[in-house]
Amino acid sequence: MECGLPVLRLLVQQRALRAPFPGRAAATRHGRGDGRFDLLPGASSFGRRPQNQRPAGHRHHARGPELPKIHAVCDALGNPLRFVLTPGQRHDSKPVPELLDGLQAKAPLADKAYDSDKIVQAAEKRGMQVIIPSRVNREKQRVLDKHRYKTRHLIENLFQRMKAFRRVATRFDKLDIRSLGFVHIAGIMKWLH
Repeated sequence: MECGLPVLRLLVQQRALRAPFPGRAAATRHGRGDGRFDLLPGASSFGRRPQNQRPAGHRHHARGPELPKIHAVCDALGNPLRFVLTPGQRHDSKPVPELLDGLQAKAPLADKAYDSDKIVQAAEKRGMQVIIPSRVNREKQRVLDKHRYKTRHLIENLFQRMKAFRRVATRFDKLDIRSLGFVHIAGIMKWLH
């Protein structure tokens, strides 16, 4: 009886052939083979999921710029009011509408990363005086109130105090909701201090 390669492939796909082939890897501790010696072409896909199909709220445990960024709003005394967590590759100006929504403030202070036409127009529409330095490549440079801009150190001090909490500083949590929860706890501790 002659058995060709297409017939073997069909038997393996239908799981009719249970005995391992010579040279095939033994079953793993879960009772299944890892599929490295399959007759089908291509890399093994055992237990893998494409990067873009991760469950919502999960993030890839990565290093460097892919760690989540913490965006915050604080009052004139440096006490935290709001926090937003964004992926590391997302631009700093994207969560600003969420941070400014319903905020009662006279002037938003931010660094050059937050200088965009959308943010400036949204703040001016709410009657706020924008204290954000213009980027170098902006055609029309805005006048900056340097005396008021010096108080921006309060938000930097807030982040330095929050980094005293190791879990906030290292961002080891794989779930964004947990990471944001501990950021909020650190903010509460700042209010209680």
